[in-house]
Amino acid sequence: MTMARALTLRSILATLAICSLSACKGGDGPSAPEENAPAPSTSTGTIRVSNSTSAAMWFVYFSPCETTDWGVDRLGDDVILSGNSVQWTSVPTGCWDVKAELSDGREAIRFGLSVTRGAVAEWRPSESAFSRIVDQRDPAPALSVRRSKSAP
Repeated sequence: MTMARALTLRSILATLAICSLSACKGGDGPSAPEENAPAPSTSTGTIRVSNSTSAAMWFVYFSPCETTDWGVDRLGDDVILSGNSVQWTSVPTGCWDVKAELSDGREAIRFGLSVTRGAVAEWRPSESAFSRIVDQRDPAPALSVRRSKSAP
């Protein structure tokens, strides 16, 4: 895929995401809950994804281990450039699966990332992790109900 075509595809996907999100808001009232969001919790932690590759990360998805789909791209219009990281705070504690996709379409998945109260759960997939889907697990994670999720 050429870079121009990839950028056009990224723009189309971002526009579709914005359109679908604005359709859910329903005016000035509260927005609709995310379809795979876990129940609210008073115990939260942070997920940080660091890009240790030479390419930009265009998409990051994460969802509770017990769900079967990835949900929305957590980066939106942003990207994670090489050597940078992004973190999401107020993530309910528990077991999370994380997927990252590079600008060239390669992807890596981390199953069973453990988010604990007040802590930062970091994932730093290496360049080699993106040559194929890998299953990196915490030493004693909560079990995920499946090995692969459906495509977003």
